[in-house]
Amino acid sequence: IPLAVLMITATAQRARERLRETILKDFEKLGLLSSGEHTLSLNIGIGSYTPAMTSVEMMIEQAKQDMSAH
Repeated sequence: IPLAVLMITATAQRARERLRETILKDFEKLGLLSSGEHTLSLNIGIGSYTPAMTSVEMMIEQAKQDMSAH
């Protein structure tokens, strides 16, 4: 399920940690982390805005590449 979150004052590493903590904690509360034979995994890709970016798609592509690297 694609999801975008805008964090204005976080470093890429802190954003990754915070999102993972928050989302996994919420999934755990809902009982979605593991149910029988199924296990949930969470992939997070971070795209950081730079002045050289001319479109939102550039940041999305950066997030996709980051997700592939982690």
